[in-house]
Amino acid sequence: MKRLLLGGLTIGVLFLIYYFCKPYEYKVHFKAKTMAGDVIETLRIWNKSIEGSSLIEVDSFSRARQTVKLNGSSYVYDWIFWQNDSLTEIRINISQPGHAFLNKILVPFTLQPIERDAENLARQFFKVLNEHLEITKVEIIGETKLSSSFCICRKVKTKQTDKANAMMYEYPLINSVVETIKLKILGEPSIRVLNWNHAKDQLEYNFCFPIELTDSLIQVNGFEYLKFEGGSAIKAVYNGNYITSDRAWYELVHYANKNNYQISGWPIEYFIDNPNYGSNELDWRAEIYLPVKEKQ
Repeated sequence: MKRLLLGGLTIGVLFLIYYFCKPYEYKVHFKAKTMAGDVIETLRIWNKSIEGSSLIEVDSFSRARQTVKLNGSSYVYDWIFWQNDSLTEIRINISQPGHAFLNKILVPFTLQPIERDAENLARQFFKVLNEHLEITKVEIIGETKLSSSFCICRKVKTKQTDKANAMMYEYPLINSVVETIKLKILGEPSIRVLNWNHAKDQLEYNFCFPIELTDSLIQVNGFEYLKFEGGSAIKAVYNGNYITSDRAWYELVHYANKNNYQISGWPIEYFIDNPNYGSNELDWRAEIYLPVKEKQ
């Protein structure tokens, strides 16, 4: 009997030590039918809409930390992601600096602001994420061949979340040069990624128009003429607003890893439809390629 009491007491003490030492006071859990990278990029954009909120850290595809101010209270939201094929499990561990001990005492017995605010915020994000998934579509086509091309390009450095805004700024500049020096366009505009740092939200790419190669090309300051060789790639088709066309990158990387492809380059996007024509966003089509080494 004494051993049972002692064992029960020990378990109770260990539980209390764990409970009061864990680095959060409340947690929220839900799932999303998309890639973890897609969830994080949606979180980045949504975070900008919350006054007093800051995404202070992104650790690859598994974790993100966010500070939030709601109703006069400050919180730390620790987002944790588990990728299970095309499904992402999401858990938010919430803490309130300066109120941790009191929250841990009161949360199990009474409804506290940390719980109410966390549930409301998680519900808002879940709605935003689902709305995003309803107006975008990614279809993996599989292995294909990229054709070689010759292009006039401008190099762009921007945040990944600002990719489309940078394109909209650069498009009229390139188009103006093409028209002024009378270059012959041979296809759709594209971006060719030079460097992609998902964790730091950093992106560098060439924004290019494919043109006819001639013997007398006029050099223009700030523009380059570049020849791109073809090769093996995995192809995806993206439908939706081009602001989030990079979501296909995550799908392609996941597909490559799942099917034992060796990635050999950065993503390439071809924009088939012109958004200025004003059609339904789901009708906008982009073809996305991820260069890979051909399987032997």
